[in-house]
Amino acid sequence: MITPRRAAASLAALVSLLAAEPVPAAILLVEPVSGTLGRIIAAPAEALDAGIADDDHVLGFDERQNLILPRDLAVDQGTIPAGTRVSSHLILFNQRSVDGPRHGTNDWTFDGIVIGVMSDVAGRLEAESSALLGAPGTLYPPEGFAHRGFESPDRYSGVGTRTLRVEMRVWQPGDWIRVITAAQPIARR
Repeated sequence: MITPRRAAASLAALVSLLAAEPVPAAILLVEPVSGTLGRIIAAPAEALDAGIADDDHVLGFDERQNLILPRDLAVDQGTIPAGTRVSSHLILFNQRSVDGPRHGTNDWTFDGIVIGVMSDVAGRLEAESSALLGAPGTLYPPEGFAHRGFESPDRYSGVGTRTLRVEMRVWQPGDWIRVITAAQPIARR
């Protein structure tokens, strides 16, 4: 038998559940540490080597937001399990010119916790996940290619926090990494 007290408790739980809705995750801030400055941009029409380049900035943009993973997702740290609600962001440093290496270290702050990064040398993890995680309307390469990801001395730190320090030293074709953050629901007021 459902008592009025039980019904009220069930209704309160349902209202609380419905009031929490996922919100778009975002790169909130990029702060320079050394070298080339970072810049947050809108998702471009193309995330191809020839389609997006900037000699003066490391670029970052938000991709797919608040996605419940339909399958396990491979990242540098291992696997993010299916059913996890995530948001995706791309950080890249790609030059137009090839007049020597450029270096940039920037702190990228997100509104969700960084739970994974895809930075393998050939960009295979990033390329294989673009159909799932890429920004809607943005054209991505169908597969990775040599040196799309990180090589020595490129590195990042800060997985498990909201701020990822990314150090890139690039020639052509540049370096591209995908950052996966935990999407967090917020309560409506």
